[in-house]
Formats: sequence, C-alpha cells, structure tokens
Amino acid sequence: MNSFDGHIENVESSGNLSIITVKLSNDTLIKAIVIDTLSTPLQWGIGIKVKALFKETEVVLSGSEIPYISIENIWRGSISKMEMGELLSRLEIESVIGYVTALIPTKSITNMGLKNNSHVHVMVKLNEVILSK
Repeated sequence: MNSFDGHIENVESSGNLSIITVKLSNDTLIKAIVIDTLSTPLQWGIGIKVKALFKETEVVLSGSEIPYISIENIWRGSISKMEMGELLSRLEIESVIGYVTALIPTKSITNMGLKNNSHVHVMVKLNEVILSK
C-alpha cells in the first residue's frame, strides 16, 4: 500500500459526493473522492491532517508524454527498482510525491521498454485514493 502524509487543502462538494484535495508534505497535491451518507457525515475540513493511500495495483504508468486525460493524479518519476515476475512485476518509482510502488504486468514492461532509471508518469484515479485520519 502506498501511503503519504498531508493535510486537506480544499473540499468541493455536490450532493453526497466530495472531491478532497490533499497537500502532501512536499507541497504536491493529490485528490480523492469521498462518498458521504447520512450515517457518516462529511468530517473532512481544511487543514486536517490525513494520510492518502492507494494500492500498488491502482497505479498506471506511461513512458511518454500524455495528452490530457481524465486522471487528475499524475506525477513524473523514474524507476529506481524492478522486481520482475513471470506475470506481474513490482516497480519502485521515485516521484515528486516520494517513492511509489506499482504492480503491473511484466509484458507491459517489455512492451514499453522500461528499465531502471526510465522516466515515467505515475497516474492514480481519484476514486482509488483512500483518505485516513
């Protein structure tokens, strides 16, 4: 599980949905979506310290410049470690938010020509980010 400390920078709400922007300790932003219900009212205020977490399997990588897409959490990085498996491989990426771990198909690594020190874009959909106090 990838985990980063930060504090809530902004909250945009509509109905029972909120997009929460978290400023990480290095001033980089990450967004998450929170679904509120009547039994669990929104308790996410500006300045509250939180952890932003996401699974290794929710990380998407791109090895080239990407056009604007619907993913808002995109950071540049470079591969610092690769553990190759037969089907899946674990990559450690040094990025502007810190070290991110990705678990991607080994075939994708071959197809993209990735190796240690390759520059990549790290992407995580906002609905895959979990916030914890």
